[in-house]
Amino acid sequence: MSHSEEEQLILDFLGANPKLWYSGIEICRKAGTKRLFHENPHWALRTLLHLRDRELVEDDGSGHYRVKENI
Repeated sequence: MSHSEEEQLILDFLGANPKLWYSGIEICRKAGTKRLFHENPHWALRTLLHLRDRELVEDDGSGHYRVKENI
């Protein structure tokens, strides 16, 4: 299954440190470009929910995410 550009940015960022949890806003700030963050500081939040629903990332219930193991 292919991923959108935004999904791939998030998965690449989270996959670099798969054991660490990142807040949604930290992912918005660090997974994309500065321009993307400047244009929409919350760009990744909807995509994170979509990735969670597809069981590609997991959340800890307090707004932190990491890539799901064995994907």
